[in-house]
Amino acid sequence: MIGLKERKVLVTGGTYGVGEGIADSMLRAGAHVVVSARKEPSDDVRSRFEGAGLCQFSQFDMSDAGEARACVGDARERLGGLDCLVNNAGSLFDVPFMDLTQEHYEKTFNLNVRGYFLASLEFAHLVGKRDNDACIICVGSTNGIQAEHESVLYDASKGAILMLMKSMAVSLAERGIRVNGVAPGLIRT
Repeated sequence: MIGLKERKVLVTGGTYGVGEGIADSMLRAGAHVVVSARKEPSDDVRSRFEGAGLCQFSQFDMSDAGEARACVGDARERLGGLDCLVNNAGSLFDVPFMDLTQEHYEKTFNLNVRGYFLASLEFAHLVGKRDNDACIICVGSTNGIQAEHESVLYDASKGAILMLMKSMAVSLAERGIRVNGVAPGLIRT
C-alpha cells in the first residue's frame, strides 16, 4: 500500500470483514484512522488496531440518517480534519424473493445506499473544495453487476452503489474530491 502518513481517514463498518482489512491497511500505511461500527469492536480488533498506529473507535448506525451524518462530523472532530471517507458499512440479507417485505427493503437500502450517500454528502460539505487530495472510497460488490440467486435486494443495493459512486465522481470532480470504488467478490474474512 502507498504511504498515507498522517492522512485522516474514516472507515465505516471497520471492525469486521473487508472493512477491518481496509482499516488495518490504512493504519499500517501511516494514516490516522477513525474506525466506526454499529457495535463495540472486539478486544482482539481493539488491541491489534491500537498497536498499529493512531486509531480511534466510534459507534454509529449508518442506516440511521442522522447518525450517518454525525459519524462523519465526529471523525472530523476527533482527527482535526478529514482527507478520506471509506464507505464500507453494509449488510447482506439473503431472503427468497417471494418472502421479501418492505422492512427488508428499507433495512437493506437504508444501510447499503442511503448511509453511503449521506456520509458522502456530509464529507463533501465538511472538507470543502480541495486540490484533489481528498477522496471517497465506496465498497460495492461484484453483486452490483452480476445477480445472485435469492439476493435481490443486496444485488440491487450494490448496483445502486456503483452508480452512486460514478455520479458522485462526476459531481465532486470540480470540488477536487476524488471518488473511487471497489467491488470485491467472495473474500475469506
